[in-house]
Amino acid sequence: VYSSKEVYSFTQEEYDNLKSEEVQENDFSIGSTALGHTKGFILKDPRYKNITDFILKHIQRYSRDILKVRDDLDFEITHSWLNQNHGGSGHYIHHHPNSIFSGILNITDTENTPVVFTDMSANKFMLDMHPFSEYNMFNSRSWEYRCSQGQILIFPSTLYHSVVVTHDTNKFRS
Repeated sequence: VYSSKEVYSFTQEEYDNLKSEEVQENDFSIGSTALGHTKGFILKDPRYKNITDFILKHIQRYSRDILKVRDDLDFEITHSWLNQNHGGSGHYIHHHPNSIFSGILNITDTENTPVVFTDMSANKFMLDMHPFSEYNMFNSRSWEYRCSQGQILIFPSTLYHSVVVTHDTNKFRS
């Protein structure tokens, strides 16, 4: 999982526009409050050009600097949407099978509602016991990221992920 040290600074206009985007309820949430998401391709909206450029810059860093993908291969954002979790909701575990990379740009602080990544493969070490003195991302089947506003995560689309249910009913996560 690529986690940016650089954060995007949303303008007040961008933040207000994102927060007021029309969302549709869906069946992807867990908890007592429905999760909403926008229709796809939100990043094609010219109001979000700077956000799109920031994301593309980090896709470039992830693909070239981390994965060492050849320079003659380019990537583009083919689908984009905005998820909103209201207090008492989360997002079920899933992956994106029709993509190469997936990413999350946090519009709000997610300290209390981390993204949880889960390795759904067979037990890595073929052991039914827990032989580790402590857990880390190399020996665990799941780990979580608590992100600040404007931080981006990029990861292989085959990696399962979810959002923890927030119990603060006044908290909004987007």
